[in-house]
Amino acid sequence: MIDEDLKRMLDELRQENAAAHTETRSNVEAMGRENAAAHAETRSRFETMGRQNAAAHAETRSRFEAMEREHAAAHAETRSRFEAMEHENAAAHAETRSRFEAMERENAAAHAETRQEVARLSKSLGVFSEATLDNFKLVADTIGVVSERLDRTAASLDEKIERTAADTQMLIKSSYDKLHRRVQKLEAKRRAVK
Repeated sequence: MIDEDLKRMLDELRQENAAAHTETRSNVEAMGRENAAAHAETRSRFETMGRQNAAAHAETRSRFEAMEREHAAAHAETRSRFEAMEHENAAAHAETRSRFEAMERENAAAHAETRQEVARLSKSLGVFSEATLDNFKLVADTIGVVSERLDRTAASLDEKIERTAADTQMLIKSSYDKLHRRVQKLEAKRRAVK
C-alpha cells in the first residue's frame, strides 16, 4: 500500500508539474508575443523620430543656407556702397583741389597783372604825388593780404578735406569691422547648430 500511495503521489506530482510546465510555457509565449509587439512599436517610434529629425535637420540646413546667401548679398551691397563713397569722396577732393589751384593761379595772375599795371602807370605818368603812391601801395598791400587770406583759406579747406577723408576711412573701417564680427557670430552659430 505504501508503494501504491507513493506511486499515486508521484503521478499527482507529475501531473501538477506537467500542468505547471504547460502554464509556464503559455505565459512565456504570451510574454514573447507582447515583447515582440512592444519591440515593433518601439522600432516604429524610432523610425518616425528619425524621419522627423531628418526633416528638421534639412529645414535647419536650408535656413542657414538662406541666411548665408542673405549675408553674402548684404556684404556685397555694403562693400559696393563703401567703394562708391570712396570714389565720390576722391572725386570731390580732386575737384576741390583743382578749383583751389585754379583760384591760386587766377589770383597770382591778377596779382602780377596789378603789379605790371602799377609799374606801367608809374612810367607813363611820371612822378605821382606821395598820396597817390601811398594809395597804390595800399592797394598792393591789400591784394597781398587778400592773397594770403586765400592761401590760408585754401590750406584750411585742404585740411578739412583731409579730415573728412580720414573720418570717412575710419567710418568704413568701423563698419567693415562690425560686419566682420557679425559674420563671425553667424558662422559660430551655424557651427554650433551643426
